[in-house]
Amino acid sequence: MSVSPLDMQILYSNLKNVGQQQAAERASELAQQHKQADESAKKADEKDHRVGEAKDVETGIDKVNDKDKKQDEQKGAKDKSQKDEARDDKPEAEFFDDPDIGHNIDISG
Repeated sequence: MSVSPLDMQILYSNLKNVGQQQAAERASELAQQHKQADESAKKADEKDHRVGEAKDVETGIDKVNDKDKKQDEQKGAKDKSQKDEARDDKPEAEFFDDPDIGHNIDISG
């Protein structure tokens, strides 16, 4: 199948239009990608600046803080019992106190 000169003229005249159309499609794709990137950045900023809702909030200040106090007391009691056991295991070390320490200066070396 051969191409006639008339068909070639039509193809060359439409070549500019086809090129512009393809360039517009590419530009619209890039614009859409930039728009999506901007939207995701805005959502991330909003999420960072938003204050989260409190979970399991009970009425009254005392009820909210009771759980923390009980946990702290239990933890403190465990730590204290562990320290007491550690002290019982180790005999107290006796320190030798030299009366000459800090009074003589050694200049030989």
